Amino acid sequence: MSGDELVQNYDYIAANIKDYIEDDKLVSIFELDDVKIILEGANLASNDFITLMDQYSSRITTQELYKTLRNANVSIEDDQEVISTLVALKKYMKLGALDGIINYLNQKPKEVADSSKRISELENSISRIQTELNDIRNHSQPKEDELPPAPKPQTARKNVSGIVVMTEENERENIINIIAGYKNSNDFESIYNFMNDLSENGNQEMLKKACEKGLNEKKEKENGNNVFIEACDRGNLQLVRNLFACGCNKESKNNIGQTPLIRALRLGHLDVVKYLVSVGANIEAKDNAFRCTPLVYASYKGHLDVVKYLISCGADKNVKTRNGHTPLKNAKGAVRNYLISIGAK
Repeated sequence: MSGDELVQNYDYIAANIKDYIEDDKLVSIFELDDVKIILEGANLASNDFITLMDQYSSRITTQELYKTLRNANVSIEDDQEVISTLVALKKYMKLGALDGIINYLNQKPKEVADSSKRISELENSISRIQTELNDIRNHSQPKEDELPPAPKPQTARKNVSGIVVMTEENERENIINIIAGYKNSNDFESIYNFMNDLSENGNQEMLKKACEKGLNEKKEKENGNNVFIEACDRGNLQLVRNLFACGCNKESKNNIGQTPLIRALRLGHLDVVKYLVSVGANIEAKDNAFRCTPLVYASYKGHLDVVKYLISCGADKNVKTRNGHTPLKNAKGAVRNYLISIGAK
C-alpha cells in the first residue's frame, strides 16, 4: 500500500470514526501509533471518547492510554458532557485530582452557565468591534499599523489532558486546585503528565508553583526518580528546560544515586545530555552502587555519540569504578574501538 493510500485510509477512518468505535474495530484492528494519527484527524463526540477509553482500559496501561488519546479532538456540547468526560478521565486516566473540579461543576451549574453566557456576550462584542474596524478600513484605508488590534476572545479551551476550562481566571484556579490535590498524592505518572501538560502549554507560572509545592520531588517507585530526573530519562527536553528554569536541581539523585545526566544518557538522549552539560551538570558525578560516571554508563550502553561528546567536554577516559573497571573495560564494538583510538586504558 502506498503512502498516499495509507493517508487516504486514515482520513476515511477519521471521518467515520463513530462506526469504528461502535464496532470495536479501532481498538481491535489498529496499532496504537495508527490510532494516534487517526484521532488527530477525527472529531469525537464526548460519549465516543468515553467509550474509547473504556474499550482500551483493559487492554493497555494507563500511560499508553494517555499517550494514545492525549491529542484527540473532543466536542463538548453541554455542561453534563463536561462532567461526564471529566468523570471518565478520572476513572481511566487515574486522575484523582479531578474530584475537586467535578464537585465544583456539579455544585455550581448556574455559575458555569453564567460563565458561558458572559463568554458568548464577549464574543458578540468582539464581533461588533471587528465589524466597526472593517468599516473604518473600508472608508479611510489607514495604514495597517494604525489600526488597533482586535481583542482576543476568552473562549472555552481544552488542555492536552482533555480538561475543559472556561476562562483564564477559572483555568488558573482549577490548576491551583489540581496542584493542591497532587500535593498529597503518590500517583507519580499522573503528576508527571500534569506537569508535562503545563510545560507543553507554556504555563511556566503554574509549573513553577507546582515545583514550589513539592510536586517535582514526587518519586516513581522503581528507581526513585523525581519528575526532573524522569523527564531526563524519557528524553523530554522541553520539560527538562522548563523544570530547570523553575529551579530544579540538576545534580539531584534517585534511590541508587543516578543523576539527571546519567539517566538521560542511558537511553542515548544526546540533546538532553548536551543541555544538562551546558547548564553545568557534573560530567564526573558517580552513582552510589558501583561509583560509575556518565562516561562509564555511556560506554557500557554503547552510545558512541554520547561517549564522543563527553570526551570532548573533558570527561576522564580512564576513570575507574568501585570494581576498578574503566570505560574501556565496559565497552564493546564501535565504542571500544573509539576509546582505544584516543588512548584509553
